[in-house]
Amino acid sequence: RVGVPVVFDSLHHRCLDPLGLSPVDGLRLALATWPQHVKPKIHLSTPRTGLRRFRRNGVEHLQAPLPNQHSDFLDPFTAIDLLQAAHDLGLRPFDVMLEAKAKDLALLRLREHLARFAPALAERIR
Repeated sequence: RVGVPVVFDSLHHRCLDPLGLSPVDGLRLALATWPQHVKPKIHLSTPRTGLRRFRRNGVEHLQAPLPNQHSDFLDPFTAIDLLQAAHDLGLRPFDVMLEAKAKDLALLRLREHLARFAPALAERIR
């Protein structure tokens, strides 16, 4: 209603969605806010699941992950499910920006996983 396109963010959607929409429904609604002549962008990320080790004042601490913390690498099955659902529903094409602590390594790893676990999808999204 304000004329600003909504960037869908998969992790923030899961953490902050008051309506209980599925990720693909949230994606569909966000994509509808973009002008037809502009390719939409989305943020794809999954939550950290591992313990975080750190030292403070010479003492080692362990911290359980919080659901809103980005993972080092993406869960490939979560990514596959969302991207495949978007394709199956015929949603318009969009660019994906990964949000992962491992940066480019996370992208390379996700590409490997897509090729292994969803080769037809991997071919479509090159």
